[in-house]
Amino acid sequence: MRLQAPWADRWGLPGMPRLLIGAKSPYPAALNWLMEAFVVRAVIAKIVAVFGLILQADNLLEGSWQSRDWPTFVRTWLVTTVGVAVMAFLLPFLMFMLPALLYDLLALVMKTRTIPISFRDSLAFGSRFGGMVGLFFFVSVIPMMYLKQIAGDWKLED
Repeated sequence: MRLQAPWADRWGLPGMPRLLIGAKSPYPAALNWLMEAFVVRAVIAKIVAVFGLILQADNLLEGSWQSRDWPTFVRTWLVTTVGVAVMAFLLPFLMFMLPALLYDLLALVMKTRTIPISFRDSLAFGSRFGGMVGLFFFVSVIPMMYLKQIAGDWKLED
């Protein structure tokens, strides 16, 4: 028997499994639903916060470019570049290491094979990926600002 979240049909996700793995849960159904709702709301709140920071950084970059406030633009440009590089560095850990560790934990319980993924390889990939994304962002910000200005997206008042 596959358990299904109560909000799965409402969001158009039929057959979505519960966060608690297994056919039987030691908790009552209402508590399962409450725990899932708490986790989903927490994850959505974090995602909204991250996108809010991205929007604030973009507005600060564009505003300082338009007002020709170069010290603010350079500081925002560098801080945003570092932030993008750090997020890109952490992404492989979220995409590779965390699922592999969860699978390994489940494999230990079920006594099956584990996934051979190393922390060192993830660290090497994350550092290269973060450096590449950060460098691309660093190099592409000024051409993007010029393109927005040339395309007429802003009305600059001199």
